[in-house]
Amino acid sequence: MKYDEMLDSEFGESASELREKMEEISVLVQRQENPSKIQVLLGDIKNLAMGVGGNLIASGILSLL
Repeated sequence: MKYDEMLDSEFGESASELREKMEEISVLVQRQENPSKIQVLLGDIKNLAMGVGGNLIASGILSLL
């Protein structure tokens, strides 16, 4: 994957979970599976990304206190 090295630094402990979900999406797309399964996985990835962003914001706020 093109950006695989960046996942560890950006997603930390969640990077492996993100990789698993991306791999599962790839398999589902290749098999032309039900799109709703892919949508659920994309939602999970979105939640992971939002969690990472929230942690970054919280860290910034804490450093200001």
